[in-house]
Amino acid sequence: MPLHWAALWLVHATAAPLVTLIVSRHGIRTPYPPGGEGNLTKESMAKYTPQSFPPCWPPGPGTSEVWGTSITAGLTPHGGRQIRNMGAWMGSRNFSTVKCEEVAVYADTNSARDNETATNWTLGAFPSCSSLHQEENIIGDPKYLLFNDGSNQELCGFPWRHEVIKSFLGSGKGHFEALLKAWQAQIEKVDSVVHCCPDAGLCGGQLPCNLSALPIKYTGKFWAATEGAFDIAVFWAEFFLLEYLNGNPSYAAGQLSQADLVDLYRMVVANMEFLDNVFSSKRLESTLAAHILGTLLQAEQQQQIPGVQHSKDAKVVYMAGHDTNLLLLRSLLGLRWQSDGWAENAVAPGGMLIVELDWDVEDSSRGPVVSMYFQVAQPQQLREGVIFGEQQPSRVQVAITDCREDPFACPLDTFQKIVVSKIRPECIGIPGLSSVVDNSTASATWPARYWWTFLLTGADEIDEIDGNGGFL
Repeated sequence: MPLHWAALWLVHATAAPLVTLIVSRHGIRTPYPPGGEGNLTKESMAKYTPQSFPPCWPPGPGTSEVWGTSITAGLTPHGGRQIRNMGAWMGSRNFSTVKCEEVAVYADTNSARDNETATNWTLGAFPSCSSLHQEENIIGDPKYLLFNDGSNQELCGFPWRHEVIKSFLGSGKGHFEALLKAWQAQIEKVDSVVHCCPDAGLCGGQLPCNLSALPIKYTGKFWAATEGAFDIAVFWAEFFLLEYLNGNPSYAAGQLSQADLVDLYRMVVANMEFLDNVFSSKRLESTLAAHILGTLLQAEQQQQIPGVQHSKDAKVVYMAGHDTNLLLLRSLLGLRWQSDGWAENAVAPGGMLIVELDWDVEDSSRGPVVSMYFQVAQPQQLREGVIFGEQQPSRVQVAITDCREDPFACPLDTFQKIVVSKIRPECIGIPGLSSVVDNSTASATWPARYWWTFLLTGADEIDEIDGNGGFL
């Protein structure tokens, strides 16, 4: 046991964690329009339904007055309040002794809803720290490096991207019958509410022209791999859920239950995971994973790590990003969670992956250990805007499944090896941050000790050994 560990363990054994890092999805927002581009207007939805559902643009009764904002894909006032509620609960429960100068706040500053999520959370968690409530004090990410959801396509490209995604979609000769059949029940449930489609021309002559008859075509967009039946069903599934979570008086035209909405949301997550998968996560999420590791090492060593933009004295690091970032981290590190009220691996608004570095109070020889949790409010709590106290959000421990010593309290040096073995150093976009890999005691061939995992995980792990961006 290193001498500095022994000394620090005696000091911190009963204290708060060395550092708590939180990667959070933004709060409840208004929906995107079908297809994901432009404003959510009545006209944007009219192609797919004769029914009347509330847009958010233009402002006025029946539109922005329903949602609380006229901004498409913008954080709603209700969503902001719920993020503050979560922050207030965490601040009183977890961070009552943390000083203002010991908090660092990051966000995807290209996204107003992420900035507003960050300031709302700090307003709840640290109400007396006025500097943390100002957007100008957020550590930004203008080049989509930390919070890359696919927006930055220049960093660390790889061949065969479209072919791989098509294989995940079950494409055969350009057709997607398997995808349609896999989600047929959910697509038909959505159609029972929206009664698609007023324009029979959308179905290419197929009758009846309903939601299932919309031809599925591959688009390759980073936010939606296809257009047609599945993509439009995903739009409506998320639309109905956001109506419910935002507390709108009516949701899904009064025809679906909360359980229906949670079931349909599985389709939304599946749509993202076609793109945010074990193949793409190495390219898109290596920077964020290296930053998380750098934050933990910096807190343990009490030395500034190049590329980590907050102080070594930070005790709380809050990062406001997107559902895609959480799914990419999940894929990269092999994580799973089951939150109360949600389907497996759901990444609902305000959901957060919490990473804690603490001392093992039972075995000081192990040094600092890493634990992970997933925390999110339950659907009804989000709808009702619950102020947490007697009622608490769902918080589940997440197993670090590659950690043989202890998946729930993984020694930091082992966690470092795990992260280094999974990321691609050439995909770390922040200058200096690759030092967490370059200076690592982990061997680049560390996974090769576990040769049998190649039989289970296939070419993704073999790609790491090849090191040339292609399969062996």
